[in-house]
Amino acid sequence: MFRLGHGGYWGPAIEEYLVSLVKYPFLRYVIMEDKDGAFFAMANARELTALLMSTNPPYTSKELAEWLNASDKSSLKKLPGFMSSESAVDETTDKSQALQLMESLNVDNLPAISKDKRFAGIVNRSRLTASLIIDVAKQLKKD
Repeated sequence: MFRLGHGGYWGPAIEEYLVSLVKYPFLRYVIMEDKDGAFFAMANARELTALLMSTNPPYTSKELAEWLNASDKSSLKKLPGFMSSESAVDETTDKSQALQLMESLNVDNLPAISKDKRFAGIVNRSRLTASLIIDVAKQLKKD
């Protein structure tokens, strides 16, 4: 997780961090939070790593570190798979609304945030769809 405005990020360290961790299935997203800890956005970790490691990347890990250190939100929007807090669901979002949002954004995953706007996890389309099917099946059994 990266905190915007932290001031201590260094490009080569970010690159090494990503290269080392994307080998494992648990790192799928880079999570970014505002100075107050509120969720700002997420980006696709694997695509970001591939981009940074490419021969002629559109930006470097040094620039990424500068954007994070300076809280340069407009530049961070360039990150692959960027999804801001405006696309996040919370505890008031029902399953149907989450699926509609996924459909409108053409994505399979959405960030989920808590009441205090902190990152809480990821909502996945296939799991959400399975949950809705189970709900419908239960309702049909009642009738």
